[in-house]
Amino acid sequence: MALKATGNALLKVKRHAAAAAAYSEALSLAAGAGADVTLRSLLLSNRSHARCCCGAFTKAAEDAEEAARAGLGEWGPAVAAARRGEELGGAGARAEFGALLDRLALAAAAAGSHAGFDGRCLEVREAGPDAWLGREAPADAELDCEEAGPLALAPAAPLELASDAERASAAASQALIAAWRKRSFRSLRAAVEAARDGDTILLQRGTHNGMGDAVVVTKRLLIRGAGSTGDARLDQRANSPALRLERASVVEGLDIDMTGFREAVHVAGGVAVAPLLQHCIIRCSGDDAFNACGHTAPVLRGCRLQAKRCGVRAYGDAAVSMTDCLLEDCGEQGAKGFDRAALTLCRCQVRRCGEEGVLVTDRARAHLEGCRISACLGPSLDASLQAALHAADCSFIGCMGALFLWDEALAELSASELQADAAYVVLAHGASRPLLRKCAVEGRPFAQTRAAREGIWHPSNSLTEPRGKHIGTPVETGPFEFVPDPYTRKQ
Repeated sequence: MALKATGNALLKVKRHAAAAAAYSEALSLAAGAGADVTLRSLLLSNRSHARCCCGAFTKAAEDAEEAARAGLGEWGPAVAAARRGEELGGAGARAEFGALLDRLALAAAAAGSHAGFDGRCLEVREAGPDAWLGREAPADAELDCEEAGPLALAPAAPLELASDAERASAAASQALIAAWRKRSFRSLRAAVEAARDGDTILLQRGTHNGMGDAVVVTKRLLIRGAGSTGDARLDQRANSPALRLERASVVEGLDIDMTGFREAVHVAGGVAVAPLLQHCIIRCSGDDAFNACGHTAPVLRGCRLQAKRCGVRAYGDAAVSMTDCLLEDCGEQGAKGFDRAALTLCRCQVRRCGEEGVLVTDRARAHLEGCRISACLGPSLDASLQAALHAADCSFIGCMGALFLWDEALAELSASELQADAAYVVLAHGASRPLLRKCAVEGRPFAQTRAAREGIWHPSNSLTEPRGKHIGTPVETGPFEFVPDPYTRKQ
């Protein structure tokens, strides 16, 4: 505390470098597992201010970010420090500060703050009664025409005879309308094209048409639906995704309704592309609901997904995280990962899928915690080749099998419930390795190797016979029917 007081005193007399040094020394003493989180946050915040005054904007923004993460939750100062550095650092520092602002905006949004989107608010008007025609919102002469003449706001007396106060009021009204003309749009695409990093796009309640092509987001934007979840609907009728996210961005409260033979939402890019979608409804009548590829790391929170094919498909090196999501009535898998992709599901429900609940193949991996998978026509979990599954505190019930493993796949399950009547509750084929601990297993397991049997019949597990009629391996009907297709692969 003495060093903190010293730093504060130096800051008051504008000895910024010395103040930053004092705060740094105090932080070194306040490190460790038992450190006071509040004190450390305050020291970081103060050092951020001192470094900003010294012109060390990158380090100032990093301190502000760490302070916000450490417990203060004051994302505004962190964003302000990064913006100040972006302004004064010139073109050479723009990319560095842009990446930092992306991280801050996403972290703040995940914590419930929109501090990273402190720019303009752009409004998208709904399509109106002609929404079924696939058109943009009706034209508005006053809002759409930036070159339009002054609005007819006639004063009580002719303008040349009006008082100074009346003329000032009229000028203010004209300025407000001129600004609003640049912030009201007929379609989401037009708003995205006009937006700048840090802007918010608000879609009015009602239907918004996708206009036949993907809306590509390459800016740091917050795209929100007005009202409750689903009140604003993005209706895409095309063979291109409704949204293609290629930058750190946030999508909230939208009902994305896709009709066509492409996924509803596509995420592509590098490791910095980690968009957050929360409280959205994502539907697709002809393909997947959500795709992620490349090295992206999208996050879905409180979303509901339904699709003709997969709810969520991840490939390449993508890492998709889902929390409190519902994946239901998917024609194929609820979630599928292949190549080297990673799927993380926390407190999610997967139900009534036409094939597997969660499937991983190649070198993909999936981690489930507190999830429930039920009423799927295939097994709850399926892993093949060199894929890996990890699940804890989950329930896998009412599907055609709970856990099917093939080739050299690995599955580690703990404190979970597995139940299946008709098919094998656990099927371990080839050199696959099921490792079950403290699990309740209802049904008949099958394992080809001694190691697999030991992993299932472990003393910590409880195994009981199935209550219904047991048929063993599922017959080749429905999702188990083999249909050769040179363009797709089931496993």
